[in-house]
Amino acid sequence: MEWSSYDGILLPGSFSSAYENDEWIQKLKCVIQSEIHTKGRKTLAVCFGHQIFAHSFHITKHGDDESSNIDNDSGGLATPCPRGLQVGWRGFTTESEWIKPQSESSSRECLSMLYTHGDMVHSLPKHCAVSLGGTDTVPIQAAAYFAHVEECNEKESEIQVSKIDGMQAKTQAKMRQPYAFTFQGHPEYATDIGIQTFTNILKNMEDNDKLEQEASMNARKDALESLQSVESDCVKLMKVVGDAFGWMDVDAKANANAKG
Repeated sequence: MEWSSYDGILLPGSFSSAYENDEWIQKLKCVIQSEIHTKGRKTLAVCFGHQIFAHSFHITKHGDDESSNIDNDSGGLATPCPRGLQVGWRGFTTESEWIKPQSESSSRECLSMLYTHGDMVHSLPKHCAVSLGGTDTVPIQAAAYFAHVEECNEKESEIQVSKIDGMQAKTQAKMRQPYAFTFQGHPEYATDIGIQTFTNILKNMEDNDKLEQEASMNARKDALESLQSVESDCVKLMKVVGDAFGWMDVDAKANANAKG
């Protein structure tokens, strides 16, 4: 595969879990580390993609045994949501300058998306990722990843990566450009076709006894009522990604294609 011939990589949702041992999941984690993270390839990851991106940095103390003790201070980790399945409209509070608030007087903003997930990102790899915000139920709803840079000394490293929000995140963001953005929510649901996909997934959950019919109906109702604000917020989020990756610069892309 000629990885460099692509403008970017998309890691979509899945009914599988990032912590499962299926062969394709293990292979995907290796690809994320060897071809995406190591080489800083531009990537947008959604839902399962958000979870497996973090989980590809998963560190255990006993080989590859997922049930062993986990070094949560440095590795990423995906786990089941403690409060169960999350479906429908959700708003999350941003905590990073990568998602600019509308108000200059506020350092935070609440952005809404549509969700269908039972797993979540429990922790991020602190040496190369920052949280972009979350909720009380799911603290890490979005994240940005940076190409790994060896720090000058241990003290400087501790200052830059000891926290994933606040001034530390802002300092890190100013130093490096993200190569990947990941979101727990589904920006693609905020379209006419996407809302039908959202409905189909809820139906699948009903059919597999993962979601009660009443909860499914309420999720559909919330989604339709909030669709206009969700669409606006998702466009905003995707513009952040597009601007950071240079995908919105039509002239630059045209010149690059002409040279190719």
